[in-house]
Amino acid sequence: MRKDNILQKSESALVAKKIYIEDMNFQRTTVVSGTVRLTKSSIGKNIETIDENDYKCSLAFKMSDDEDSTFLEIVVSGIFEFKADLEPDLKEVIITKNTMAILFPYLRSQVTLLTAQPDIEPVVLPPININALLQNMDN
Repeated sequence: MRKDNILQKSESALVAKKIYIEDMNFQRTTVVSGTVRLTKSSIGKNIETIDENDYKCSLAFKMSDDEDSTFLEIVVSGIFEFKADLEPDLKEVIITKNTMAILFPYLRSQVTLLTAQPDIEPVVLPPININALLQNMDN
């Protein structure tokens, strides 16, 4: 069998057309003596339909210290396109799970970069099971 046939048969139905940092904010509202530890966190997702095959998907992450004197917010977004004609239910599963799995490594990277500041304890988010995270977000 020819290699180009294998690659064509393996193409994804979903394509990331663009991935970007939509919003990034890091603030310290007071001067804290010692090292700041960001301990509180939350994550959210948003999916917008652009047209029948194009979607804008965003993953938002917030973190703060216990006193809310230091916080960060990051929103990573992507424009995704379906290249295949799929059933609506299957499309929804793919757009919900796969886009978040694609965006999460970009989010992890930005959190690490932002928290690599003087007097901040660096935060390195671990690789996670994105499907479990999404299920927990929905519960």
